[in-house]
Amino acid sequence: MKRTILLILFLYSILIPLQIKAKTPTKEETMKIIDDIENIQVDDNIKIKSSEIKNNSIILNLEKDGKEEKIKVYYEWTNATLNIYGGSILINNNQVNIMNNDYAFYIYSILERESTIPYDYDNYYNNLNIKKIVENNINFKDTISVKEKTNTFGITLEKNNNIINITYQYYLDGDYPIIIINNDELSENPSTGNFTTYTTFAFVLIVGVACYTYMNPKKEKEE
Repeated sequence: MKRTILLILFLYSILIPLQIKAKTPTKEETMKIIDDIENIQVDDNIKIKSSEIKNNSIILNLEKDGKEEKIKVYYEWTNATLNIYGGSILINNNQVNIMNNDYAFYIYSILERESTIPYDYDNYYNNLNIKKIVENNINFKDTISVKEKTNTFGITLEKNNNIINITYQYYLDGDYPIIIINNDELSENPSTGNFTTYTTFAFVLIVGVACYTYMNPKKEKEE
């Protein structure tokens, strides 16, 4: 009986601090995550050496084909939504051509990876899938907004004359936001996508074991 109680207390002491330390980053902390990007290979010939946040822009310091290059990607916060402004789409004779979207896609892709959202290729907003969205809505009038089922990432396509502008969205209040532990290191989200639910379930399970042990002391004594 004593051994079981000690085990329960030990597990409980582990789970509760985790619940307290893990949290979704604020807007400022999210931008700090982007600002700390460094030495990430994003394409065969492109590496992001470092990044900088300046006003409403993200400066990517690249190594491209062995040469250094700086690229500016604009962003804006709308309430709890980070908007990353990407490239554009030109439709000519029903042919969809995506231009200058790679660098916004790299930032979106890094955030998507850090969030540990379950991988779903059909809702992964690379150029190929963006092209499919446009082709399936070729005659749309003003705006297409798409959000994947976990409400963590989305994309908006907005017409401006003959050009369609691409904007990526990251939602702080989605099911799979990036999780920060108190040492500012990124941590994987539990598979449920909800850390509080996970720890609550574990706590209920532990209490259940304790009650069962208390109600069946004979078996414990025989051991």
